[in-house]
Formats: sequence, C-alpha cells, structure tokens
Amino acid sequence: DKALYNSKNKGKNCVSEAGKLDEGVIAEYNLLSTLPCPAFIGREEVLNDLMKSLEAVKNGENAFVFLEGEVGVGKTSILKELEHRNENDFLAFFTVLVETDRLQPYKPIIALLKKTISSEKNIFDTAALKIKPEYRPELKTIFPELSSDIAGESGKENRKLLFEGMVSLLTAVSEIKPIIILLDEIQNIDEGSMEIITCLSESDSGRVLTAAALRSSYLDILSTHHPRLEKFLSEIAGTPNFSHQPLVPFNQTLTNNLLDYILPNRGPLPAFERKIYELTRGNPLFIEEIVKNFILRKKISIKDKKLFLEELKPEDWPKMLDEVIMDNLVRLDQSTVQMVNQAAVMGRQIDLKVLKEVTNRNEGETLDIVDKAKHARLIKETDPAKTDNFTFINQRIQEIAYQSIDEETKQELHQQVGQATETVYQDNLEAELPSLVYHYSKAGNETKAAEHGYRLEEVAGKLFRSAEATEYFEHGRMIVRSKIKEAITPLPENLNPTLREVFRGLSAAAKNMRLYPEGSQLITNAFGSLLQSLNTIFKQIDK
Repeated sequence: DKALYNSKNKGKNCVSEAGKLDEGVIAEYNLLSTLPCPAFIGREEVLNDLMKSLEAVKNGENAFVFLEGEVGVGKTSILKELEHRNENDFLAFFTVLVETDRLQPYKPIIALLKKTISSEKNIFDTAALKIKPEYRPELKTIFPELSSDIAGESGKENRKLLFEGMVSLLTAVSEIKPIIILLDEIQNIDEGSMEIITCLSESDSGRVLTAAALRSSYLDILSTHHPRLEKFLSEIAGTPNFSHQPLVPFNQTLTNNLLDYILPNRGPLPAFERKIYELTRGNPLFIEEIVKNFILRKKISIKDKKLFLEELKPEDWPKMLDEVIMDNLVRLDQSTVQMVNQAAVMGRQIDLKVLKEVTNRNEGETLDIVDKAKHARLIKETDPAKTDNFTFINQRIQEIAYQSIDEETKQELHQQVGQATETVYQDNLEAELPSLVYHYSKAGNETKAAEHGYRLEEVAGKLFRSAEATEYFEHGRMIVRSKIKEAITPLPENLNPTLREVFRGLSAAAKNMRLYPEGSQLITNAFGSLLQSLNTIFKQIDK
C-alpha cells in the first residue's frame, strides 16, 4: 500500500497514459485549488505596524505584539506573513499551540532553539560561549550540542539555573541575530514559556519580538478558564514595547479583492459580492467557506472554460460560519466523514500512523480517504516533503467536526487514539506522554491517565515540572491513594470542595517550586491559594 501511494506521489504531474477524465471533476479541483486564498490581502496596515516593532527590536529592544480578533478574521495569516517576510533578517519561529502544549514547559522556546541549531548552528555555538558556565549542565540535558565540563546536579537550584540559562541563551542568540517568536492560539501556552517571555519583555538586553494571537471570545472567559494567561497578558501590557492589534473584518472592497483571488476571471457580479459581504460581514474564513460550499454543491462551476454562477435562492445561502463548515463536512461520503471525525479527536495535528490504527484500515485505504479530505480543502500536509503528518486547514474546521460527535463516541475515540498511540510509539512513549495523558483523561480512563501522568512528571522532573501536568486528570478524575491513617472525626461534608482545593493548591505549590526560580510569582500565587483554602477549613472547624 505504501509503495503504491509513494509511486502515486512521485507520479504526480506526470502522465504516461490516461483515459478520458471527468471534466467536471477537473473543474471542481481547479476551483478549489485557490482555497484557502494563497495571497495576503487587506492587512498591510497591520503588517506595517508590526514592522515598526521589528525596527525597535533591530535597534536593541524587546517587544510584544498581541493580535486579537474573531474566528477566521486572519490572525494566523498575519503571523505567517510576518514570518515569511522576515525569515532572512530574523530567526523567525511560527507555531500553532495545541492543548497538550500546556503540559510541556518551555515547549515553543525549546523548539525555537532547536530550529536555530539545525539552521543557524554557528549562531547557536557563538551564543553558547557567552552564557555562564553554570548554566551549561542543565541546558545540555535539552541541547546535547552544548559542551560542558561541569557535572549537573538535581534539585531546586538546577531548576533555577535551567530557567535563567534559557533566558540567557535566548538573549545571547538574539544579540547575534534578532528573533521573532510567533505564537498562534496562545491560550495553549505553558506557564514556563509565559515566564520566559515576561522576563524578555521586561529586560533591557536582547532583541526579541513575540507576537501572539488570541480569539476575541477568549477575552471574556480568561478570568474563569485561563486566569494565569489573564495575569500574563496584564503583566505584558505594562512592558515598554507592548502593542495591541485588534483585527477587524474586511470591508466591501477587501471582500471583493478576496473574491477576485479565489474566483479568478469571474467577471462583474455586484449582487453576489454585496450578498457575500452582507452575510459574512467581511470575515475571510466565512467568505472562503461559502465559496467552497457553492463549489461542492455545483452552484459555482466552470462551463465552456468560463466561470458559471447558478441562480441562488434565499435558502441556498448559509446563515452562519459554523453552519456552512458543517454543511461542507456532511457533503463528504460516509467513510471520509468518519475519518475526519476520528482525525478531529486527535486535534489540529494529524499523525497518519496513529490515524491508520484508529480507523482500522490499511495504509492505502487511509491515504485514499485522506486525499478526499485534502481535495475538499479540509486538511493539508504539514510538510509537503513528508506524507505522515497532516493538519486541519483551519482550527475552526477541526472544532466543528469534533463538536459534531456525541459525548459517548468522543470518549470511545479518545480511548482508541490513546491505544493507537501506545501501539505506534511503543518504543518511544516518553515523547507521547502529554498526548496519552490528554486522550485517556478525555476518555474517562482514570487509571491510564494517572499511569501516564505519573510517568510524565517523572520524565519531566529530570529537567522541569509542568504546572499543568495533572490538569486533565484532576477535577475528580485522578485517583488519590493515601497512606495517612483515616481520621477518626471526618470533616463536615460542606468542606469537601474546599478540601479538594487544598490538594490542588498543595500540588501546584510543590510543582511550581520544582519548576520555577525562587521568588517567582507563580510560587507566590500557589501558596496564596493554598493558605486561603486552609484558612476556610480552620475557621469552619473552630466554629
């Protein structure tokens, strides 16, 4: 199967012998090939503001840019365009953060430095010579390329040295070649990276621009769902070179410009353009999904080599973005819909080897269905040079597919993904521990979630401890075994919720002490929450 698929790939754009092809299929493929729009449209003003921040960075300052806007408004495209235009003059690193990244401290920072090693080894080596020798043992555990004659020791002090060493190494690299860190979906950032970015943004040394994107809807729930991120953004907003870039949808002119790119040679269609803008209010993703929907429904087609738009009735127009995404999904054949749902459970990033195990299909069948999803502009290769990793074209497509699955099936699929991951990566499970903790927690498998969670903390403890490592198996899921003798007089039942907060606070305080340097605000906050819960219990007992 794999040989067949590889031969198909190598034979793309080459014809040895062919029969008559369905012109309608070819026309549909050509129409969909412009989606998502490959051109950068309508954000030059925002990009110019970002370029001003880059000039400040070039001149020896650190800066932070916060991009905020509704789903589909273009946050990701701006970050990627910023990377593309500056990859020669800067060390540019773009990543879409996913939920499991919160389980791995310093995840994007480590990825950035490893990219520097692979692409700019001379810069990394020169920067490494500038950091203090005592930082080397801890950094060497992550970056074996570092030389060190000093033996590292475990304990509280080495966590501090690791943190300081990461900041120092980033600063030294940026002084040789300035750095751009581009973080999409920042609600998934780990706390260690937040601390490092805060240190950089407040520092007088270094040349680092961090640009981070967040959906506007998250701003309303930060205090309840992401209090640490809320605090982080509040702290960053007080740094010298902070800027906030709210993104607004397109106006009618920019909407027409986008339609020009995705429907080339369409001729004047003023009524269609007005209706598109009226319905989408200029949201680029909504515009593209409507056009895709009309192509899949044959409302837009090519006849006699010309674009043909069928007369559209009021009921032909979808009313909301999520509605049109869902309609595009259900128009696929049953096997493709099933695979897309299975992939959606995995998250935005799709590991083909794991997916094959979950679908219980051979590789040829799996790849055939993957090709259908690619044709429908739902997924794409993460790297065109590789055929094992895919990503959803837009995060919202993955979310809608996931939301369409009933809760019982979700749990079953998360269980299957966990089992498939264990099978595929049985020889190297350590790298997959965050994914295993996440999926088994979502599956409601307390035993497996705790088993891999303990292992995750054990492995991570060699370098650092994640303050989020038990997030998915807390809230009553984690099995707590205690060797403490049972109390003779139990606490009143109304104190049970407070008691759970005590255990959470104690766990967070212990882990933060192992992870972050002495005096960190994270440690102070954890102890503050713990003492507050204890005081509530003591007051009740005193009564």
